[in-house]
Amino acid sequence: MFRASIRVKVSAIVFAATTLSLVAASIASGWRDFDRRFTAKKIEITGIANVLATATESALRQSEHRHVREVLRSIGRMPSITYVRVRNSAGQEIASFGNGVVVARGGDAQGAESVGPFKFFSLSTIPVQVPVISAGGQIGDITLIADVSDLRAALVESLVASAAIGLGASVLAFLTALWLQRFVSKPLRDLAGA
Repeated sequence: MFRASIRVKVSAIVFAATTLSLVAASIASGWRDFDRRFTAKKIEITGIANVLATATESALRQSEHRHVREVLRSIGRMPSITYVRVRNSAGQEIASFGNGVVVARGGDAQGAESVGPFKFFSLSTIPVQVPVISAGGQIGDITLIADVSDLRAALVESLVASAAIGLGASVLAFLTALWLQRFVSKPLRDLAGA
């Protein structure tokens, strides 16, 4: 009985240590993947905003507000962009399209450069603001709000897949430890039986 309980205890320790290390590795891996996707999405949205800033520059400089609105209509073909706004250098809104609300604690209109470990639970949109430049001077700005709720779903999917693989590896490690215990404990059992 004593020998069997030592074998089970050692196997349980192997199982617990393997499980904890795999859970930690899974969380770190999932978080790195989420952060990489968040950064890529931020770069993509900033690029879209810069293209719109270039496309509206001439119309904004010449106060052709109708042309600015026509350019903004193209946003309707981009499903992840929920809102766009163009303002002149005085801060007056020239045109806007869509609807979007950014709720962030202590955030600014630029949006976060990275997301903290618990902020992703409430993250569903990200704002990006870029200047509209003409002849080297800022003549306005463009603000985009994009839906990034798909990033949260990707993180959860990644964590679930990692957890399943980790659990399988832990069970395999436990069974291997039980099997190896026979070879390690056999000489001790033979010695105790003599």
